[in-house]
Amino acid sequence: MHRWPVTVREAVPADASVLLDLLADLDGAGRPEAASADAAVSGGPAVTEAQAAVARTAADPDERLVVGLVDDAVAGVVHLRRVAVSPVRVQQAVQVTALSVTAQHRGKGVATALVSVATAWAEEKDAPFVVTAMPARDREANRYVTRLGFSQAAVLRVAATGALRSRFAGMAAGSRDTGRLIAVRRTLRRRQAAPATEGAAGSS
Repeated sequence: MHRWPVTVREAVPADASVLLDLLADLDGAGRPEAASADAAVSGGPAVTEAQAAVARTAADPDERLVVGLVDDAVAGVVHLRRVAVSPVRVQQAVQVTALSVTAQHRGKGVATALVSVATAWAEEKDAPFVVTAMPARDREANRYVTRLGFSQAAVLRVAATGALRSRFAGMAAGSRDTGRLIAVRRTLRRRQAAPATEGAAGSS
């Protein structure tokens, strides 16, 4: 299989529109309608937000947003972040997320070039591990990182903050209702037991 020459560089705000298209499916988090809505925005707030996000990442020494180029056109992207291996260890790892390659450039070495950058950065920063998070539904991406030697160590799940808050509020209300129900049952049992006790006392 022919592999096209791939070069890599840090992403810049001018890449924002291309990155929105590349990452639209990941941002949709499994909601096609959200993904298509983001991808449809070409000059509105989504691009402005993406430009600001790219600039913020470029200014953070613990993050990198790297693009892979084929014929000087952006063909893929990866987000790298230095993270602690454990809250009780000083070792760090390089976390690979948002790895995405355009459909026409898959199988051309773009993803390999991007993950190689992550590996080199981990070595540069004396990080003993490289970890990755891939969308569970993307079988091709998961097969790819498995072939590279990544093994499954955890299951990453996502929940909306508002949805969690609503769930916890419902659990708290349910707990209060349960407490009131138990109190009512105890009162009823005491009332039912009282006549029997009074009858026994009168007969004596």
